[in-house]
Amino acid sequence: MYMQVAAWHIRVALFNFAVGVTLGLCMSWNPAWWQALSEIHGEVNPFGFLTILIFGMTFAVLYLTAGIEVNRIWGYIQLVIAEVGVCAISFGVIWQNVLLWRGGWILQCMTPVLLLINIVRAARKAHTINISERLTRVSERLSGKVPAFLFDDASIRSSDAIGKLARRGTDLALLVLVAMEWISLVRALWLRHAPSGWMGFNPTLFEYG
Repeated sequence: MYMQVAAWHIRVALFNFAVGVTLGLCMSWNPAWWQALSEIHGEVNPFGFLTILIFGMTFAVLYLTAGIEVNRIWGYIQLVIAEVGVCAISFGVIWQNVLLWRGGWILQCMTPVLLLINIVRAARKAHTINISERLTRVSERLSGKVPAFLFDDASIRSSDAIGKLARRGTDLALLVLVAMEWISLVRALWLRHAPSGWMGFNPTLFEYG
């Protein structure tokens, strides 16, 4: 089912959140670990949790409000690339391996580009079908799982207007994310050594700060 793509993004994001919380608790319990763990914590929380969660929620909202379905295979590919990027950056810091760290940043910068491409392709395909018909299909698939009033005529008209506004906002947010990711990548590629700790270079915090 299509919603599984969104659900798996959310599951992975929550797993990363648990890892980030654990690292935060470790740093609070023993401040001496701050130097070793802060860079990883700064990667796992903002991107591993927040950004991947946003990816999953974007898929879910587009499906429920506009009947737009992103290709499932490419949705899973995007998720795998995002999580491998998080792992590569984290282990690059742990092992002080600059090639692994840079490779992780390249993968991480690919994910918002993939998301943008996936949404544009799905939106173009969806435009060949009337929104009322699209949401009727969604209603049939989710019958009994969500309130019926979400798919009545008034809700469909509202969803059409909200969907257009949401897509504009999503497009703008994605363009900003893509720009910040690639600025951070360029800055990361300047380094000759993988960073270590809070006092080292942290492009993730630059991106979200």
